[in-house]
Amino acid sequence: MESEDTKDSEETEEEELPVVTSPVSVCAHAERMTRESTEMARAEIFLIGAMDKNSKSEKPTLGCYRMQRTSTAKWLLILSLVFVFGYFGFDKFAHPLTWIGWLPVWMDNLGGLPKNLWLNIIGALEIIFAIMLLIPLRKVQQAAAILMILHLIAVLTQVGWNDVAVRDIGIMISGIALLALL
Repeated sequence: MESEDTKDSEETEEEELPVVTSPVSVCAHAERMTRESTEMARAEIFLIGAMDKNSKSEKPTLGCYRMQRTSTAKWLLILSLVFVFGYFGFDKFAHPLTWIGWLPVWMDNLGGLPKNLWLNIIGALEIIFAIMLLIPLRKVQQAAAILMILHLIAVLTQVGWNDVAVRDIGIMISGIALLALL
């Protein structure tokens, strides 16, 4: 029979967490904790760090990088699409003669507007799409990604198969990837 002191000390002792020694075991531990799932277990995933046995530092090293990688990938896609659409949008105003030849003939006088005005409208829209991506609201960013994808589909239907189409397909796939991450 155990004494009361022993029972009291056992009840006040907190459950000891397993020692996690590598990033792989941290991720495995994190996945196991989510499967067992309580709110505390989910919070624990982000708090657990792995102690490097060879390190003299007592600071834990972050072991599970999944969340950070996704966030980094999302922001790299956002910044690259902002750069591309922003650059092309401003370049349509700075060097219209370079771009006017890419507009199809049927756009001249479409809706009573000359080609050079359509070029300005397209350039302004590309700049607006880029700005929308920088707004840190998920729905606004999703709308911008969808508009960019639709814009590139429209461009691809007019350009035909060439080196510019290959570039635009790559940019469009980046937009689709960003939409999947948002």
